Amino acid sequence: MELEESIRNPGYKDADDGVPAADTSSSDTAERRDSTAVKLDVAADEYTQVKPYAGMPKEVLLLHSSKARYRVPREILFWLIVCCTLALVAVTITVIVMSPPCLRWWQISPVYQVYPRSFKDSDGDGVGDLKGIKEKLDHFLQLNIKAVWISPFYRSPMKDFGYDVEDFRDIDPLFGNMQDFEELLAEMHNKGVFLQRCGSGIIWFCVSLMTGCMYVISPPGLKLIMDFIPNHTSDRHRWFNLSRTRDPHYKDYYVWTDCDPSSPKPNNWVCACTAVSHSTG
Repeated sequence: MELEESIRNPGYKDADDGVPAADTSSSDTAERRDSTAVKLDVAADEYTQVKPYAGMPKEVLLLHSSKARYRVPREILFWLIVCCTLALVAVTITVIVMSPPCLRWWQISPVYQVYPRSFKDSDGDGVGDLKGIKEKLDHFLQLNIKAVWISPFYRSPMKDFGYDVEDFRDIDPLFGNMQDFEELLAEMHNKGVFLQRCGSGIIWFCVSLMTGCMYVISPPGLKLIMDFIPNHTSDRHRWFNLSRTRDPHYKDYYVWTDCDPSSPKPNNWVCACTAVSHSTG
C-alpha cells in the first residue's frame, strides 16, 4: 500500500494519550482498508484513460494498439515494406535478364604475342621453335597471361618470314612438326588448372549480382591463338596452283587479270613487299 504524505499513525498518537493499543488496532485496520480501496479505484481509472503512458501493463498496451489510430498506420507501413521488397526483387531480376552480354575472355584477358623465330631456341640451331615455347609456358603464367598468340609457323618457303603460307595444315620443319604442336597445345591447356580452381565461385556470383550480368568462368589453362592469314598465300600453295589452271572450284580463289602491257592496269596499287605471295579472292 502506498502511504500519502502527512498520514499520521493514530495508534501511536492514542498510545501517547494513554489509550490502550488494543483499542486502536481495529480503527487502524479499517482506515488502511479504506485507503487501499481508494488506491485500487484510482488504478482502475488509469486503465481506461485515453493516452498511453510509460510502464503500462500488457493489457493496456493491447487496448491501445487495437485502436484504429495505431493499427492503420502500422498496417500501411507493413504492406509498404512488402511492396518495396517485391519491387526491388523484380527490378533486380529484370536488370539481370535484360542486361547486355558480359565481355568475353578475349576482351578482358591479356594476350601475349609470340614470334616463334626469335622467342626460344630449344635445339640450338639459332631459330626459335615450338618446343621452346612449351618450355616457357610458366613465364606466361607468372605474367598473368590468359592467351598466347603465335605468329605463323605453317609450312612456308619463308620469303615473307612465314606469312607466305604454302600449307595451312602443316608445320614448317624450321619450327618443329605436328607432334610438337599437339604437345604444345595439350600442355597449354593443362597449365593454370590449379591457379584457376583456387578462385571462389561465391565471389563470382556476388559480382554477377552487383553488375547485373552473369560471369562464366572459362575452362582452365592457357588459350592458343594461331595467326591465320586467309587473304594471301605463297605461289606454292595448292589453292594457287589449282586456281592458276582455272580449276572450276578454285578459279575464283584469286583475282586474275591478263598481263597485256597494252591493256589498262587493274588498279594503281604499288607493291612494297619483296616477298613472293599472292592475294586470294
